[in-house]
Amino acid sequence: MRGFKDLKGVEVDKIFKGRLKVYKGRSKRGFIRDVELRAYIGSWDYYVPTPVVRSLEKGVHIKEMINLTNTAKSGNSRFDEGLEGVARSAQFYEAWKVFLDELRRGWDDNKLFNCGSLHKAVCKNKKCGRKYIWKKPCKKEGCPDCGRKGSLYHMMLFSKTLTYAKEMWRQSGGLGYLVITCPLELREKWKDPKVLSGVAGYIWRMLKREGFPCGFYKWHFASEDNPGAWYPHLNVLIPAGYLMPEKLERIKKLIEKHLGVKVVHYEYGKEPAQILHMVYYITRPTWIYQDEVSYEEFKRFRKMDVWGRKYFREKENWKYFLDDIKTKKGNEDDEMPEAVFVGFKAEEAEVEDEIKRFDVVEEEEEREVLIEELYLTEALGPVSDGPEYVEVSSPEEEELIDASFEIWTIKDMLKNGYCSKCGEKVRWEGSINDLGNEYVKGNVYRVAWNMWIIDPRE
Repeated sequence: MRGFKDLKGVEVDKIFKGRLKVYKGRSKRGFIRDVELRAYIGSWDYYVPTPVVRSLEKGVHIKEMINLTNTAKSGNSRFDEGLEGVARSAQFYEAWKVFLDELRRGWDDNKLFNCGSLHKAVCKNKKCGRKYIWKKPCKKEGCPDCGRKGSLYHMMLFSKTLTYAKEMWRQSGGLGYLVITCPLELREKWKDPKVLSGVAGYIWRMLKREGFPCGFYKWHFASEDNPGAWYPHLNVLIPAGYLMPEKLERIKKLIEKHLGVKVVHYEYGKEPAQILHMVYYITRPTWIYQDEVSYEEFKRFRKMDVWGRKYFREKENWKYFLDDIKTKKGNEDDEMPEAVFVGFKAEEAEVEDEIKRFDVVEEEEEREVLIEELYLTEALGPVSDGPEYVEVSSPEEEELIDASFEIWTIKDMLKNGYCSKCGEKVRWEGSINDLGNEYVKGNVYRVAWNMWIIDPRE
């Protein structure tokens, strides 16, 4: 695969933080032991994106390695023809930013989690035989990995909740944020999960009666400012902006009367930055900041939920949120800004027609041209003489482009159920423990910290 480098001659033990180890055995040739897969692979058969190897060797974070500012400049691409060329160059740059973001997120240190299980998919084409393995987190707040702020689990909650936030913003033009804090005298009583369930149930039913037909809530159990202490507080998002003082006072009095809680905070946001901050803050896990209550007692406790599901449209990819939310509320006929996200925008039938073209392609170079034509046409629209290419300014930049595009293609095709090598459909085989210390005969591509591809060899 383009943009990938084998690990021959690389100081594996030093730069891969114990994830990979060198094992020589009886042979003079170096073998790699993948700790998470529990498998042995020849160093000449184990491939990692070249920019990642470079960043790890230099001790530079992968985020700092991603810099494609030159590609947006006039005169740096073959389709640059006057003002139209500059515009298309910028559009091309926006498309590549999506591909590069996939590389950055896949090798973010927050993906270095030890929990969870491995899952496997296999290409149905027996001549191909490509295997996909990825690691999913356990998604438990009490987990040392998933319970961290900024963890993969946190980002998954953040992405999911943004879809709800977008719908509530569409309904009201703003996003309201309520915080119901447990008073000190009730904290012992609120250590019972049944009590907290009752609190959340009353809050959302009361808000529904008060004119908020839908919303989202999530419990926080502690605070970073007071580690160790049990400090439960309920965070609620509602479709609202400014509330009249009488309305807000009525809500506070109802909460005080039924729950004995006097501290109720309310704020709202209309700007993208405000809403993103709210959602990121609310969805962060907090359980590991306290040590008074055992996680086993809250194992089956519903820590978050929504009400009024019928008011939420079908969930869309959260990447559209950043564009949609910037559109001013009020004029429904305003043209929506073009989303930066580049994916399968064609109908499923059209995509399948394009995928069928891959079936007859056997040579690797021809396969890459067809894939680029499909994806880059989606990014830039149809062009007269095939897909356009950015003229890179250095070999490092070319490696970066190749690796990012390859990784994005792999993930997007797998998401749609297709093999990125031959275009056939894949078969999902569920979870596996590991590879049982076997020696893998074939090429292993480490696509991300939590994803592998295995191309078996006879």
